Amino acid sequence: MEDGRPKYKFAGLIEEDHRAPIYCICFNEHPSYQDVFASVGHNRATVYRCLPDHKFEELQVYVDADKEERFFVCKWTLHVGSSNPLLLLAGLKGIVRVVDCITLTLVHTFAGHGNSINDIALLPGQPSLFLTASKDEAIRLWNLETRCCVLIISGEGGHSNEVLTLACHPWHPHRFLSGGMDNMVKIWSLEEHASVIEASFTWQSKTKTFPTKMMHFPRFSSDQVHANYVDCVRWLGDLCLSKSVDERILLWKPVEEEGPPRTAAPGTSARVLAQCKTFTTFMILQEFHLPDSHVWFVRFSLDASLSLLACGNRMGRVFLWNPSQVPATLLHELKATQSRRVIRQTSLARDARIVLACNEDGCIFRWDAVPSGVARSASGGDAEESSEDPPGRPGAKHGSKYKGRGRQHGKSDGAIKSCGPGSSSGGCVGRRSRSRSRSKSVEISKQRSSDGDKSASE
Repeated sequence: MEDGRPKYKFAGLIEEDHRAPIYCICFNEHPSYQDVFASVGHNRATVYRCLPDHKFEELQVYVDADKEERFFVCKWTLHVGSSNPLLLLAGLKGIVRVVDCITLTLVHTFAGHGNSINDIALLPGQPSLFLTASKDEAIRLWNLETRCCVLIISGEGGHSNEVLTLACHPWHPHRFLSGGMDNMVKIWSLEEHASVIEASFTWQSKTKTFPTKMMHFPRFSSDQVHANYVDCVRWLGDLCLSKSVDERILLWKPVEEEGPPRTAAPGTSARVLAQCKTFTTFMILQEFHLPDSHVWFVRFSLDASLSLLACGNRMGRVFLWNPSQVPATLLHELKATQSRRVIRQTSLARDARIVLACNEDGCIFRWDAVPSGVARSASGGDAEESSEDPPGRPGAKHGSKYKGRGRQHGKSDGAIKSCGPGSSSGGCVGRRSRSRSRSKSVEISKQRSSDGDKSASE
């Protein structure tokens, strides 16, 4: 590591046999499972472990019984009682599957959206609360414990087209960002609905549905940050990061204005008061140039310390920056010979020692940080860009809750099917996924996607 920044070396790739786009890849951020990640492509979710010698271990595969499903997003959370890792899956059908990765069972299916779900976000410090963003122009807040829909966020002050992306503030549990195909970026506050959220945890009725509340107006709203679809948003402390299809990621600061007091003239409606308190002013602080990125539904990621920003482009390259560095300077451009298609999403390990990227061809790429003095390149300083299969012995096994689970049949409830190596039942048959790092493979069904390229609007 020179100048305080790591060098990265290409470590291997996985080719999932469906060869459909992998729209989402996500590390588990819990310290006990920080080497575990999930990917979603076609109607499948696959759970892997990153082994320390640059290899992958495939742990579990979940195949949705609906062959027409296309998963667009996956997110990790924990079961409050057992602390088991739960995997949330959503996509084309507009429902959320919740899978317990220890018991290999489907915990619940959340339904309510009127169209596909594009993103999921977990509220910090509340593993049972999560938000979903949908093509139906709405955002919903759900409670995993009581399996109810708490809030529907839409309407006059909401998005007027598909909601594409969500991000919860890292330490303000009631604040979150959203972006969509209406070119809008919005900041919302759930604080005024704290009592409703609290009541959702004690809801026990089996004959009535929870009295879901509506929320219409954000705290901030603007279509001036970007001039096209906003397909990814994240928080950098109290600052905001967002991207569109204009070859740049923006770092900006919302500037809260003084609004009229709530004790306005008698007769003023609550709706008007709420609308008046939405501010629109912002200040662009920095931009990160992202070449060849005129494609939407491409998402960037940050590590846990917020010191590394990673995003791919349509040429299969991955770019790394320090988001706090002024001026914005590209740290590394990662590439691999096999990576020539759109990088849909990146995911960084908590300590930024591993960079993952998934692409349009059903491939997952891995780059590992190299200790100081090991990485060498022709330029004498940048990351090594090797496309060769990495050397090394087969991966050692780890002691964790996942040990051996990938080799067992999961309980099938007609919705999600789970299988492990050597399995030929439970609906998981046919081809093996291929890993260039020679990891163990999981037998899975071979199904191709008819999804087309998601390109920018003209």
